[in-house]
Amino acid sequence: WGILLTKVEPVAVGGAFYACFTGKSQQISDMFPGEELRQQMAVKFTNILADLVENVEDPNSLVAKLRILGPMHVKRGVDVSMMGPMGEALLETLSAHIGKDVWTPAV
Repeated sequence: WGILLTKVEPVAVGGAFYACFTGKSQQISDMFPGEELRQQMAVKFTNILADLVENVEDPNSLVAKLRILGPMHVKRGVDVSMMGPMGEALLETLSAHIGKDVWTPAV
């Protein structure tokens, strides 16, 4: 995360993630109509991702935060079929912004 933040503004990561994620399927794209909503979600995504990264070594805090996120996503219509594309979009976004010199198979 620290390396990423030296290369790009955090909200740009969120914007790139949503551009990639919504490009994975029409169903996903339809969940985020309009550029304004995508920009708002990009900010939220970046803040949540930073919070999760900061708490990665505190499993209790991490689980508590994830338990809040789950119901929020279900309420919005997210289902398990979207987790694969979400993971792909996240990895593609991080890889593109961190760079091949740092983003290795070990990472």
